[in-house]
Amino acid sequence: MDKMETLEEFYKRKFDWMPDNIKNEIGHFSLFRLEPYVEGKPTNIPYKRRDFYKIMLVKGHIQVHFADKVVEIKKQALSFSNPQIPYKWEHLDKIREGIYCIFNQHFFHQFGQLNQYEVFQPNGTHIFELSHEQAHHVNEIFERMAKEFNSDYKYKYDAIRNQIFELLHFALKMQPSDNIEKPSLNASQRISTLFTELLERQFPIDDLHPAVQLRSASDFADRLNVHVNHLNRAVKESTQKTTTQIISDHAIIEEKPIATPDKITKKRTLGSGKYSMEVTALGLGCMGMSYHRGHIPDRKVSIALIRKAVELGVTLFDTAEVYGPLTNEELVGEALVPLRKDVFISTKFGFAIENGKMAGLNSRPDHIREVVGQSLKRLRTDYIDLSYQHRVDPNVPIEDVAGTVKDLIKEGKVRRFGLSEAGAETIRKANAVQPLTVVQSEYSLMWKKPEEAVLPALEELGIGFIPFSPMCRGYLTGMLNEQTKFYAPNDNRAALPRFTPESRRLNRPIVEALIDFGHQRGLTPTQVALTWLLGKKNWIVPIPGTTKLAHLNEKLATAELKFTSEEMRELDNAIAKITIHGDRYTGEEQRRVERLWGSVRQKAESRVLLRRG
Repeated sequence: MDKMETLEEFYKRKFDWMPDNIKNEIGHFSLFRLEPYVEGKPTNIPYKRRDFYKIMLVKGHIQVHFADKVVEIKKQALSFSNPQIPYKWEHLDKIREGIYCIFNQHFFHQFGQLNQYEVFQPNGTHIFELSHEQAHHVNEIFERMAKEFNSDYKYKYDAIRNQIFELLHFALKMQPSDNIEKPSLNASQRISTLFTELLERQFPIDDLHPAVQLRSASDFADRLNVHVNHLNRAVKESTQKTTTQIISDHAIIEEKPIATPDKITKKRTLGSGKYSMEVTALGLGCMGMSYHRGHIPDRKVSIALIRKAVELGVTLFDTAEVYGPLTNEELVGEALVPLRKDVFISTKFGFAIENGKMAGLNSRPDHIREVVGQSLKRLRTDYIDLSYQHRVDPNVPIEDVAGTVKDLIKEGKVRRFGLSEAGAETIRKANAVQPLTVVQSEYSLMWKKPEEAVLPALEELGIGFIPFSPMCRGYLTGMLNEQTKFYAPNDNRAALPRFTPESRRLNRPIVEALIDFGHQRGLTPTQVALTWLLGKKNWIVPIPGTTKLAHLNEKLATAELKFTSEEMRELDNAIAKITIHGDRYTGEEQRRVERLWGSVRQKAESRVLLRRG
């Protein structure tokens, strides 16, 4: 399957000429009669997407191939094609008659959104079998359209738009035939075959240095116009391999590595004054390489990925004592020891660990010192660039915690102080003792509580912000659905209310919103979510995690992206209409979070009332 066919390419292929009005400010429209069958002349249209709309009345015995189905036309039909859906026409007999019009979205600028109609939507009905009477009626509309098109009437294009809507509503009023659009009996095999063909075209034999555009399962699914989970199931069923495995294996066989983005160069400053730090616009969260994200990758693979991230320009790497526990710090330390001078390492204290398991909170000063000393050894370094209190300990005054870290900074063991999941009041108290560089908290399109009081406080105090779980633990990637199975021994999502099968099903609208928003801009849901975060404040640095190079490349590409203020409002408004289902945490941890963010909201409301008073 080749790239999307443009209007220019269509005219060159069909007629070897270019109309003068193809770049017309009113948009482009044209109308043609289908060429009759000629012996020996190809009659099939190749499988691809076109960047224009097409409505056609066609006669003959034809099969129309989509990614997951084949539609058979036995006599005559009315068809609707759009830029989102790739297709292929195959004529099965010598009858080849019809008339069709093509136009682009700009032709309907200020006259409505075509993609709101089912005939132009990916899951809608696109082909309507017609009776002789219906075909006669549709042909009359086309003939009137042709007459207008060839006339000198000043407002002829307004009349043509009305005739297009007449065709559209004629189709919408029809009851789709029971036997016209039905899934192929071997849909999985068809999707797998199309995927393989598309993969092969990524590595043309006559190109020694191909620009590989499709790097992930999501990229291929988007090009084939099927959901990524549908593609993954089809490929697995047909080949017994995962889509990602096949992509990687093919790249290795061809000895042509999947293209990587340019080195990330965009920097952001976290904090202010002597405790500030300048880092890349995105960091790398390393937790999932050892903890809470399913099967643990081979250690050598994770070390290579961390070092590759440094090669790609990433300067901030996040870990914690409790990740593993302990093993993630060891992994990060081993990976970064030869590159230590080029990076910032952040880690965390604040939990008690007993018998290799987390055993409650502990931020007593003597314990903080003990943990920092052990972390230095595991990280193979003489200093920690950024040391966080992982969770606020209600049994230890925050002033004592900040004072202990202040002493560690004077001793040269720690260089900067941060808090994780802290409320605005706690932030102010800690900052008064030892200036904070960063506060870390979950923040994503699925959880925006920090906007109420924490972010305003940070902006006031000159403190940076690092969102963890910017993809809501992978859900916003679009790769998870209610059928996804988590590896319970090392994946905390298996127990989280937000990740029950029911919650995953009910939360699907937010993923669909990201897919729709991104599709118009050539972005994946992951890239939409991260670009949104980066657009909130220039002192926000997300730390998405991954265990795969393809996903790292996908995420780092967002450092160069920026939404306009109108796009940010559009996305915020779309998400605001969606109800999020399921709590972030379970049990006591969720109650602690509710107490924290409940107090945050109350204090924010109190300050508003005082200002008004």
